Amino acid sequence: MDASDELQVDITTTDDGRPLVTVAGDLDVQSSPALTAAVEGLVTEETSVVVVDLSGVPFMDSSGFGSLLALHRAGAAILVRNPTRQVRQLLDVVGVPGVVDVEG
Repeated sequence: MDASDELQVDITTTDDGRPLVTVAGDLDVQSSPALTAAVEGLVTEETSVVVVDLSGVPFMDSSGFGSLLALHRAGAAILVRNPTRQVRQLLDVVGVPGVVDVEG
């Protein structure tokens, strides 16, 4: 994997103060630990929802989905924004209503 293939994770906040995790690159068995590490400690008692923008993720496998579920295990609901077609198909197949909601 060269530098251009590395997963990019940017953590900011939405206009209403919710954590916003913007991900770019393939989210798979090789890269999912980077997302898990990046969001570790992100969820606090005040965090009920984490927004995850997946518009820059062309491919995600089940290990990538597992990294998203780490946010839920930490106590937050997950709102996925702008998934690509492939990612949306995966979310539709394995989605968990009330745990991972999709917008856009």
